[in-house]
Amino acid sequence: MGTYKNGILGAFKGKVGNVVGSTWNGIPYMRAIPANVKDAKTPKQLAQRQRFSIMTSFLRRFKAAISIGFKYGAGNMAPANRAMSYNIKNAIGGEYPDLEIQFENLRFSRGDLIGLYQPEAVSDEPGKLLLSWTDNTSDGSALPDDNLVVVCYSPDRDAVYQFLEAAAREDESVEIILPEPWQGEVAETYAFFISSDGKEVSDTTYLGAIQINEAP
Repeated sequence: MGTYKNGILGAFKGKVGNVVGSTWNGIPYMRAIPANVKDAKTPKQLAQRQRFSIMTSFLRRFKAAISIGFKYGAGNMAPANRAMSYNIKNAIGGEYPDLEIQFENLRFSRGDLIGLYQPEAVSDEPGKLLLSWTDNTSDGSALPDDNLVVVCYSPDRDAVYQFLEAAAREDESVEIILPEPWQGEVAETYAFFISSDGKEVSDTTYLGAIQINEAP
């Protein structure tokens, strides 16, 4: 229990509520008693830590695309933090401790620019990925010179290819040439548009897990 020696406004020694009074070198001071800290290892907390760890490690390799795709948004968050916030909430599935990336829900961009219309992705030739779409210029703020960004990820090789200036919206198709080791493997494929002045960006379109054609 605390004891007042100089009235209610004077110094005191001991504990009063959640405050402790004492002196140091003849100087009276008070300090708050820290609140009890709950166990930081509940299943929910451990699951959130694992989500954070998984997504931090995964998104680090997509820095180039994310710096463009998540450049704009509410608040003053950095693009990497915006990408983390969205993908932790939407692109991790399973139950702790067996959490995993849900590739179909990943996003490398978010914005109001009109995205790809009627997109298709196929691999009919060894090491090549053909992307096609319909030019939807004038739909919303879409323009013919909007730039297409393409992102490919190989889960088997844990490898990434980012094509930051793959084509223009008006081109309606582009052929992506992947490294020879990608032949015969699956490429998780994504694309989005960014305006030529870099001020508008579309949401990411997931084009699917594409089996890359392999030379006989």
